[in-house]
Amino acid sequence: SYSLFFRNNAITTLNYSVSQNIYVVSLLYSSIANSSPVFNNSPVAFFCNGQQINYNHGVSDRNGDELFFSLVAPLEGANNPVNYLGGFSGTVPLTTTGAFTIDSSTGAISFIPNGIQTAVLGVKVEEFRFIGGIRTKIGEVLRDMQFSIEDCSVASSGGTANNAPPVVSGINGTASISGVTGSYTTTGVPGVPINFNLVAFDQITSNLILTWNNGISGATFTPNGTGTGASFSWTPTINDGGTNFFTVTVKDDNCPLLGINVYTFKIVVDVPVSVTCPSDINDTFVGCSKQISYTSSATGSPAPVVTYAFTGATTASGNGDGSGSFFNNGTTTVQLTATDGGGLTAFCSFNVTIGGPITFTAPTDLCINAGLQTGLGG
Repeated sequence: SYSLFFRNNAITTLNYSVSQNIYVVSLLYSSIANSSPVFNNSPVAFFCNGQQINYNHGVSDRNGDELFFSLVAPLEGANNPVNYLGGFSGTVPLTTTGAFTIDSSTGAISFIPNGIQTAVLGVKVEEFRFIGGIRTKIGEVLRDMQFSIEDCSVASSGGTANNAPPVVSGINGTASISGVTGSYTTTGVPGVPINFNLVAFDQITSNLILTWNNGISGATFTPNGTGTGASFSWTPTINDGGTNFFTVTVKDDNCPLLGINVYTFKIVVDVPVSVTCPSDINDTFVGCSKQISYTSSATGSPAPVVTYAFTGATTASGNGDGSGSFFNNGTTTVQLTATDGGGLTAFCSFNVTIGGPITFTAPTDLCINAGLQTGLGG
């Protein structure tokens, strides 16, 4: 955790902001190796009043974990949220026309500000990883942010006009005064190149600055000379399976405040689902049952969920691969099923045998003298 005294007095959505601290925290819930997500875009942003705003944190995660984004109240101390003025909260951090929304899978924030204001908001990013075939939360981080909404009016022949921020098209789409076309999501498979173009547009100027956050390792993003377009190229590998993000920031040259938007692009790399079982297990333990552990693996994109089913000497089923279960004397067949997010499945099976035949070794021949008292009774 990290704490800083105090917040600035320009904030209009908190109750006496200068008396409230900034407190951020990052938590790791598992003993497995893990790194927290990295935010590549600034947490302090300036936007124009009355315009459609798109913002993204530009998050990257070196471990490739699944990330889940949600709006929360910022903190001023451990487990102590900030004190908002009436009408504001973690999910309603500023005055808008329509809803203030966040995409839970990409972190993209969208809203139309209504009024000059300076607001603080918190975004919680939770990390999930499949461990033993079970989706497991392994960490979270809280980001504290400040948005300032300004009057971006510029001179025009009719008096003044609000400087509309520039826009960026979707994949191989168009951008004009009428809006944008094209999807911001695409799919791919390992080893096959992904190439597409983007178009940027501004109602006032053609001098734009188009950049990206280097969110996908090994990819190239090449703007044209005026920033009104760019090309993207990437060949994913099998290690890139799952959801990959990058953000594109577009700025105009308005003075004194730049018009700015941040767009999120999502590329889902599909890796065929598979599951691998261990070899048959034979344990000569003699008894009713014994706990047996083993190792399995499952791959696929989206990440698969693994379930098990025991038949034979032991009957059971559940989530995960069943390792660490107690197996009854005899032979149990273990079937593992891996199911990815698209509903595709893969299977494997193996046997677990507990115990063996009970053997008895007879003594060697015994010779008894008829004249000797044996004590055998009679």
